[in-house]
Amino acid sequence: MPPADRLRLVRLLGMTGSKHDGEALNAMRMANKMLGENKTTWAEVLDMPPPLAPEPPLTPLHVIEAQMLLKMVDHLTPFEQSFLRNIVSFERLSAKQSAVLDRIRQKGIATMCADL
Repeated sequence: MPPADRLRLVRLLGMTGSKHDGEALNAMRMANKMLGENKTTWAEVLDMPPPLAPEPPLTPLHVIEAQMLLKMVDHLTPFEQSFLRNIVSFERLSAKQSAVLDRIRQKGIATMCADL
């Protein structure tokens, strides 16, 4: 049984404990239907290892970069600090935001090289 179906089956079985008999019965019927669709039995399901937890999403690279650059706060302008703090909540950056991050990254690299 595919992992997505296994997770759905677990959720359906949780619904069988509902105080509403109709909801509980419907959940059980749906669970039995899933078994038929997957050509498996309850005995086989009960013998399966538990479903794997979904993997956490990867942290976008711009978030990691922003967090690293914020450690150089003494070398950043208030705008740069604010910009970096804001982009950590963004899933993606626009072209303009990427250009600003590139500029701050270059400044960070130049600062690190000067400190050597």
